[in-house]
Amino acid sequence: MRIVALVGLGMSPKQVARISKKYPVEIAPSLVHEHHETLTNYAHRWADQLQLTSEDILIGFSFAGPIALEIASYKGSKACILVSTFGSPNEMPSVHRKALQLGLHKWIPYSIGWKFGTWWAKRKGILTVQNKRSIHAIQRETPPDFYRWVLEELKNWEGAQPSCAVLRLHGTHDRIIPVSEGTPGVDFIPGNHFLLSSREALFLIQDKVDTFISNVAL
Repeated sequence: MRIVALVGLGMSPKQVARISKKYPVEIAPSLVHEHHETLTNYAHRWADQLQLTSEDILIGFSFAGPIALEIASYKGSKACILVSTFGSPNEMPSVHRKALQLGLHKWIPYSIGWKFGTWWAKRKGILTVQNKRSIHAIQRETPPDFYRWVLEELKNWEGAQPSCAVLRLHGTHDRIIPVSEGTPGVDFIPGNHFLLSSREALFLIQDKVDTFISNVAL
């Protein structure tokens, strides 16, 4: 059994590897998308490159959550852990969906888009002292073409419902991917979108992840 983490945009692999105290977590190397490739096809190609099997457990963070669900469905994975991400297309905020449908991510220059996004994030209380470094890491480390592709494919994603056990962990104050606290099947952790950057949240997550994996591995 392998536990493989698909890292979200701008996230630190070292930080992700700490999600479990009991089990070793393998960080999947990044994969460059192909021209006109769908998110589903990208997920299948990534799964094949990683040589994943039905005995493996996947962890998907942020944008990589839908990819983890697609792989789990494709490979019949043992289990899937979703952190700060979507469980279905319906969970994408309407304001984000409308912006993507208008194609703003395609024709607005990348630098201007980030300036507007930063202004909007400050106004909505998303950009704070606690997560400022993480958000800037996304901007600094993500190639513009890949970022635009991610947004386009999230807009087109039709969802995936694997038959395996799923653990969902989400911040109570996640304003990047806000999920209602009444959403079934979600364990809410005090914190924002970047849960692993909080020591208190990390401890809670580690306990939940290790208990989940132990139960699944039986």
